[in-house]
Amino acid sequence: MAYGEESSLDPSPWYSAPQALTLHSDEVHVWRAPLVPTDNARAALSPADWLRAKRFHFEEDRERFIAGRGVQRQVLAQYLGLEASEVEFTAGPHGKPEFVDDTT
Repeated sequence: MAYGEESSLDPSPWYSAPQALTLHSDEVHVWRAPLVPTDNARAALSPADWLRAKRFHFEEDRERFIAGRGVQRQVLAQYLGLEASEVEFTAGPHGKPEFVDDTT
């Protein structure tokens, strides 16, 4: 499906991502992805991500974390022009992931 083209299977107005991603200062991009791990999502995870994934008691929760973190890395990598495995996170003061920006 092309960017801007609505899906006939899903009545909600979600579109496929464009090839080149640019986020302007007056924009917000909202992403939606299924929480089913793919090989690409698994390959994007860092050793720290795998340690965190292993701490989940239930397999379903572990798989959702793997999918979510993998998608998060893939999307950010597209904006930054990096490989998904190169995107770095740290834990913020309340345990939420924060992007490590090495450009400053």
